[in-house]
Amino acid sequence: MNNQATKNMNSNIYTAPNISSNNKLKNLDMKNLSTCCLNLTKNVFGKSASNILGFLMLLFFVATAQTSSAQNTPPPACNIVGPLTACAVSSPNDTTHDFIIYIEVARSTAHSTISYSFASNSAGAFIRKDLHGTIINPNGTGVGVRNAKASGVYYAGTNTTYDTLVVFPGTSGFEFNLQVNDTTQNAVNFSCECSKSVSIAYVYATVSYPTIACYGQPTTLTVTGNGAGDG
Repeated sequence: MNNQATKNMNSNIYTAPNISSNNKLKNLDMKNLSTCCLNLTKNVFGKSASNILGFLMLLFFVATAQTSSAQNTPPPACNIVGPLTACAVSSPNDTTHDFIIYIEVARSTAHSTISYSFASNSAGAFIRKDLHGTIINPNGTGVGVRNAKASGVYYAGTNTTYDTLVVFPGTSGFEFNLQVNDTTQNAVNFSCECSKSVSIAYVYATVSYPTIACYGQPTTLTVTGNGAGDG
């Protein structure tokens, strides 16, 4: 009875095979061990062990298929469309030089989150508003945000998320670089990033003229343009 499970007649408890010191554990090969487990399973559950094994194999197959499908899911990709140059203005409340930036995230889902930040921003630009989506976590000034998260608008037919930003170009020259990071939640959480750099021109004028000494005398008005860029 050393290589078979024994049953206690006074109870339903099944004990494992008794392995003496002369019978090493390594002598219990996989065939004997599996036979023991099948007998235990059949006696305890009162069902065919082969049916239970078939069910377990089905669960294993489904789990493997789901893992394989997740590993083969392609990640998203993003693109930004907007101007390459813009002009700065003196006041953040001035909207005359605001411009539009479009964001597109392909192979997205309805559970995507788009994060915006400025990797560099010597011009002092900011996001004035979100036209195509909803900013859900703003963190910036009172008239605009420099770090934000948005939900965008998802189209299931193309698996694409869109967003549209109104951007204030800044109050000084040089540049800014807007960083976009998308996190797509699906079988595997993927992320992608893209950026948009814009060159900002800042031109201002100074006026000078000689003082008129007497009534009726002429003077010369001189206007000089200064700043960075071509205006």
